[in-house]
Amino acid sequence: MNIFGASKIGGWLRVVAFAAGAWVLAGGLPAGTAPKRRGQAAVDVDKVLREHNRVRAAVRVPPLVYSKELAAYAQKWADHLAAGGGTLQHRPDEGPWKGLYGENLFAGTVGYYDEADAVKSWESEKALYSGEPISRENFRGVGHYTQMVWRTTERVGCGKAVGGGMLVIVCNYDPPGNILGRKPYEPVPGAADFFSSLFSPRQYK
Repeated sequence: MNIFGASKIGGWLRVVAFAAGAWVLAGGLPAGTAPKRRGQAAVDVDKVLREHNRVRAAVRVPPLVYSKELAAYAQKWADHLAAGGGTLQHRPDEGPWKGLYGENLFAGTVGYYDEADAVKSWESEKALYSGEPISRENFRGVGHYTQMVWRTTERVGCGKAVGGGMLVIVCNYDPPGNILGRKPYEPVPGAADFFSSLFSPRQYK
C-alpha cells in the first residue's frame, strides 16, 4: 500500500510542501487491513465534516461547515490529478487552474483508504506541532494539520477520484489558513474580511 500527502500554505505566499511516502507524517493502515469500499466515487460529506470538526474541537476552534461550491472546485482538481495517474501536485499560482483556497491533498492505494483516513493522516502531524507561528521551516512537517485547525477557516469542501490505482482526495478551505507568522489556534481580527477582499465574491450553499 502507498500513501502520500501534501498541503498548501495560504495567504500571499503559497509554499508547496510534500510528505510523500512518509508514514510518520502521512499515517497508514497496518498490513492485512481489509480494503474499504473499492471504487466508491462520491465524497462522504458527513464523514468529512465529522472528522474535521473532531480535530478542531480538540483544540477548541469553531466547527467548519461544508460548502458545495468548494466541493465542486475540489472535485475538478481531484479529477485532474487522477487523470494524470494520481500524482499529487497543488493548483498553480496563476492560469486557469489558479488556486484560490487552502488545500490539502491525499493519495493512497485504491480500496484501502477513505476520507477518514485522509483526515487522520493530516491529523497525525499534530504530534510534530508545538503551537509556534507558521514558518517556512516548520510548515513542511505540520501544514496539513494546521490548515485543518486554522481558527479563521470557516468552510471546507472535498473531491475524490481514482487514477493509476490511487485514490485521490482533495480538500479546499476558505478562508485559507497557514499564514506565515500566524498561529492556527488564535483569532486574527479582520482575517476573514481580508481574504474575502482578495478574491471575487462567492455564494455558499
